[in-house]
Amino acid sequence: MAERVPLRTKIAFGVGDVYGGGSFNIINFLYAFYLANVLGIPTAWAAAIMMVARLWDAVSDPLMGFITDNTRTRLGRRKPYFIAGIPLIVVSMVWVWYPLAAESTALRVLFAASGYIFYNTVTTLVMVPYMSMAAEISLDYYERNSINTVRMMFSLGSSLMCALLPLAIVEYVSARTGSYASGYLAMAVVIGLVFALPYIAVVLGTRERADFSAAPPREDWWTPMLNAFKVRSFRMLIVVYLAVFVSLDLITTSFQFYMTYVLRRPDEFASVLGVLIVVEIIAALFTAPLVRLTNKAAATMLGSALWMITGLATLLIGPDSPGFAVYLVAAAMGVAMAFPVVLLNSLFADVSDVGELYFGSRVEGTFSGVQTFVRKVASAGANASFMLAIGWAGFVAPVRRVEGLRETLSFQAQPEPFVWAVRLTIALAPLLLLGLGIAVMLRWPITSERHGKLLEYLAAAREGRECDPGLRDEVLGLRESAF
Repeated sequence: MAERVPLRTKIAFGVGDVYGGGSFNIINFLYAFYLANVLGIPTAWAAAIMMVARLWDAVSDPLMGFITDNTRTRLGRRKPYFIAGIPLIVVSMVWVWYPLAAESTALRVLFAASGYIFYNTVTTLVMVPYMSMAAEISLDYYERNSINTVRMMFSLGSSLMCALLPLAIVEYVSARTGSYASGYLAMAVVIGLVFALPYIAVVLGTRERADFSAAPPREDWWTPMLNAFKVRSFRMLIVVYLAVFVSLDLITTSFQFYMTYVLRRPDEFASVLGVLIVVEIIAALFTAPLVRLTNKAAATMLGSALWMITGLATLLIGPDSPGFAVYLVAAAMGVAMAFPVVLLNSLFADVSDVGELYFGSRVEGTFSGVQTFVRKVASAGANASFMLAIGWAGFVAPVRRVEGLRETLSFQAQPEPFVWAVRLTIALAPLLLLGLGIAVMLRWPITSERHGKLLEYLAAAREGRECDPGLRDEVLGLRESAF
């Protein structure tokens, strides 16, 4: 019989991804542009900041996965970190978005780098336990799709908010104070509270499974990390995860440069991004029905293929293109992104069950840490390469002007190599990376039928009872030949 999770529990858990989806968007869509255009940091130094912070993040994520898997408290393995994160989220937002007005470039670089490292550390502290907890809310193959759809509604809704609200707050406050610093400070406090307060609902409205904490804590964290790669389905998931999220990282990092300097429509950045995210939210609602008609692998491949096509379509859009064409491509890309982004979290939960089959205990924290480790190492290299590329291509920083009480940025015309560096990032990254992801998903081993048998076997193992010998042999055979 399917395990049903009350809607209130789905909502209480899902609201936690207001932080995950929103922080991802506000950093990926705005931060590189902020470093180069508002803080006035040279692109080479901006690349170094992003690289160093992400590499630290890559190390801290698997370490946090080990810590949260081995935490044993009355509140559980995950919730203590949500509680600790509530005030730290606000502090980290203020630090990372405060535009220090210092003449020294070195001082601005140091301030930005330390703030971004602290921000990433807080994100790790909260999001690794949160993503690990996703596998505990339900064990049912289809119910997980429903839970992740609710979660993604909050995530994408927050993404939409962070496409429209942050810059609106900055402009509103800056216009009244004459200072970008006060505008960014106000934005950081408001958005920080929006990110932090939902974790009160996560703590109060969800429960952790006591049987998942029954195994004794492990004493080292490198061995579980390396052992994770023994699981074939986890290795496959890593490749697909990298294909999807490195593509997403590159597009989001370059998107404001694309709207401002390639299409020369800086004032439409928020509205075009808003259309993309609204359509993505609507499309995400169709993920669960599509999976029931096909399967998770097929739905992931469908979205990836459409994403590749829309990436190439951006090559046909220019400054003189009609407005509807820009919004149409953005809407199509929103549909495309919805399926792989939503389903990767459901696929992760299924692979966590395979991890229990291999290791005899729950290792979703370790899996989550390793997954984000490899993604952030790859993203660090990819995003830093983008910043270096636009620097080498001749990026011209905006001119800062103060007119009366109002501070403005005057964007400059860019050389043709810069324009093509941005264009090719958006068009070719999905083509190459998602093509690799599709090739892997064609061999995805975890079907609905196999997953049901796996859960039946694992339930018997946790309860210390004998299961059907035929079922046992089949599941153990899958472990050796498929999983």
